[in-house]
Amino acid sequence: MGYLIAPFVAITVGAVALGDRMSWVRTCALAIIVAAVVVMVQRSGELHHWVYLVIGATWGAYACLKKLTTLDAFSGLLCETVVLSALLAVALATSVTSLRLPAALPTTVLLALAVCGAVSVLPLWLFSLAAARLRLSVMGFFQFVLPTTQLFVALVFYRQPVSFNTLLCFCVIWFALGLLVAEPLFHRRRPAGHTDAAACEASGGR
Repeated sequence: MGYLIAPFVAITVGAVALGDRMSWVRTCALAIIVAAVVVMVQRSGELHHWVYLVIGATWGAYACLKKLTTLDAFSGLLCETVVLSALLAVALATSVTSLRLPAALPTTVLLALAVCGAVSVLPLWLFSLAAARLRLSVMGFFQFVLPTTQLFVALVFYRQPVSFNTLLCFCVIWFALGLLVAEPLFHRRRPAGHTDAAACEASGGR
């Protein structure tokens, strides 16, 4: 739910603060997605609202910062790592939490933990590259891919139960994203004869 809300932050900031143009297709798709998410929130009483609101706000703000920063992808990721490492050091020093691993961990688990670092860095680096090249509102729409993949992992790999309400809302969201994919089809070019006639009329018939 948090990653369904985060794109709205990026799209809103892009449209309002940065002046990103929203076509009628994107506006309709956004309205459909908003309706689906609102229905999901209202019909999912078991969720803790503050959790997904914090996730949505922070991840959406992260996308905005990535777009506004003047740092390149590598430098920005390095700064993030340094800041988070400092915050982690303070958290470890002021709490009873420890990063010490259990002594009997199998080698496969240790290798999996090591791979998690690479798996986390690569998407963040690609996200930084995309932020420098795409409009913020476009990035926001692409962020809806993340909750879709999370739903796929939950269903296929973890066999988690999903309510009909959730599946229905995701189907509506996928329909809206399908409209975005098909958006170029709605912008058909006018016939060449009509264009030439209009140009001739504009030039006074010469």
